[in-house]
Order: sequence, then C-alpha cells, then structure tokens
Amino acid sequence: MLKFNTKQRKKLLSLGDLYIRGDGIPVQGIYDQRIIENNGQVSQTMMLTCNQGELKQDDTININGSNYIVAYINDDNSGIVDCYLNIKGVGAHGKFI
Repeated sequence: MLKFNTKQRKKLLSLGDLYIRGDGIPVQGIYDQRIIENNGQVSQTMMLTCNQGELKQDDTININGSNYIVAYINDDNSGIVDCYLNIKGVGAHGKFI
C-alpha cells in the first residue's frame, strides 16, 4: 500500500468536516454512508475516514448530532484509516455489535 505523507493526508481530509470525539478532541475526517441491498435485505454501513491513530476501537464520536462508537478499524498502513461505526443510544444496534 502507498504510504501518504502528512501534506497528502491533510489535503485529502480537508475535503471532509471536523467531528468531535467523546473526550472533546476534534477529528478531521470524511463521513460516508453506504446502503447495501443483498437478496432483499437492506443494510447501512457508516464509516469515518481519518488519520491513523486519531480514533481507536470503542471511541465515541459525534457526527451530525448523533453519537457513534468506533466498532472496527480498517488500517492498511497508508496513514489513513476507515473507522466503521455503530450508532450509540437507547435501542441502538449495529452490524459490528
């Protein structure tokens, strides 16, 4: 995998927004939702792409007024990771729980 330098990572992530981690620390990232249909079953996958090391599994992050838990991190050692998210709150359930 191609390793991105700091300037490249900053430029890519500047396309996203600033989100707030549960401890109040801001995280620059790109939020994405994907709807997948398979044999009549519909599921939604939510993820945040950010710098490696800014989030870890079980961290909480607020995105657009909703709290999410980082459930899984896909790290290809490029310096940028995809953090798969579960919604947090009463009655919430997700793919990675």
